[in-house]
Amino acid sequence: MSCAEVISLDQVRARTHWTTLRQQLHERFDRWLDRLEAALPEGEPALGQVSETIWALRQQLTGGVAETIVHHTYSEEQQRSHMPCPTCTRLLPARGPVHRCVETLVGVVALERPYFYCPGCRTGTYPLDEALDVSAGRFQRDVQQAAVDLATEIPYETASTLFGRLSGIMVSSERMHTVTHQVGAGLGVVGSIR
Repeated sequence: MSCAEVISLDQVRARTHWTTLRQQLHERFDRWLDRLEAALPEGEPALGQVSETIWALRQQLTGGVAETIVHHTYSEEQQRSHMPCPTCTRLLPARGPVHRCVETLVGVVALERPYFYCPGCRTGTYPLDEALDVSAGRFQRDVQQAAVDLATEIPYETASTLFGRLSGIMVSSERMHTVTHQVGAGLGVVGSIR
């Protein structure tokens, strides 16, 4: 008599989830490779040319990977047709989809999500934004934190230039100043210095 392995339904779903996601990621990577092939110089490019070309295209790949994971993981949330109002529990129909692009350190992530508005409470919500913990502005928390880390060490103008060169994300010195002060305003005094 042989031993049979018992596989739970949750295990099957997890395997299917990752198999499907891997296929979608491979398709995304293939499209990125097509862009890389088109962007590389003809013939035998020098290492510097290869590095420069990949560096210029890197956020298209990594942002695309993040976007693919989000779309795959939150597909039900993106297709939601109704939700109860968080305030009055009235059933709200979805409006949209509404498009939004957010910028992270790994690249731009395009979101397409339903919007829900309660005319009685006069409030609206994007449940996907809440599920993903998306910041209100274009730049997400990882970008904001990296900008603040740099801007607290060197002058805003220098921080802006270096940040753009190192991350590929252009943040003006004025925006660096604003974000730094916003983050600083959220800090409280932990203890007194004696």
